[in-house]
Amino acid sequence: ETFDAELAVSYPKLGLSESFISRVETNSAKRTVQARSSDAPFRSIETTWQITPSGSGADVSIYIDYAFRNPFIQLAAGGLMDVAISKVMASFEARALVINKTTV
Repeated sequence: ETFDAELAVSYPKLGLSESFISRVETNSAKRTVQARSSDAPFRSIETTWQITPSGSGADVSIYIDYAFRNPFIQLAAGGLMDVAISKVMASFEARALVINKTTV
C-alpha cells in the first residue's frame, strides 16, 4: 500500500516548526514501512521501520537518513535527532501496548 502522509517536525530551541509530506509505502510481506520526502525543511529524509517476529512479540527497528536544506539547522539538529528518534520509538511502543491490550 502506498499513500501520502503529512508529518510535523518541531525544534522549539531552534525556532523550527514545519510540516512536510512524505510518500509512505508499506510491505506486509517484508514487514516494512518506508517513508521518503524532499519537502522543506529537509533536502531529503528516508525512514524505514522493520518489524521482525520474536517469540510472543516483535522486534522493531527504525532507520532514518536525513539532510536538512539549511546547513546551520543540520549542524544544530544533529545532536537532537537521537532524542527525537527515542521519543518516536517510545510513542510507538506505548501505542503498540494499547493496541495489543485491546486485541488480546
